[in-house]
Amino acid sequence: MKDGASDSSNSWFKRFLLPGLGVKAVVIGGGYATGRELAWRPGEVTMIVGITAFVLILLNGIILGRPGGQNPHNVEIALQTRELNPRQRVVVRLSDTHLAQTLREAANVRFALSIPTLAALALGG
Repeated sequence: MKDGASDSSNSWFKRFLLPGLGVKAVVIGGGYATGRELAWRPGEVTMIVGITAFVLILLNGIILGRPGGQNPHNVEIALQTRELNPRQRVVVRLSDTHLAQTLREAANVRFALSIPTLAALALGG
């Protein structure tokens, strides 16, 4: 059985690093095949990195969905854990304040905390 850290790093490797290495090989191979030199002026690399970062942020954050968005599996796992072992401490971090309050009251999950509530406690004292 795989653990969460292994799945996460494996996913990152398959999604970003492996395709990046493939693109790198094609670019370098194309440069050697055509006899052209891969030399850029100083500002061009910064511009390429900036555009790439902007596209990745746009793609991951807006087009494919907000990272860390509402995950119904977290709530389901918390409820199943509470049902199997009522004395087990369950901590759930949610982005919806009302859902966290409902979990605390209806399902007796004491540590259902919303991100806005945590931020208010941290900043407000």
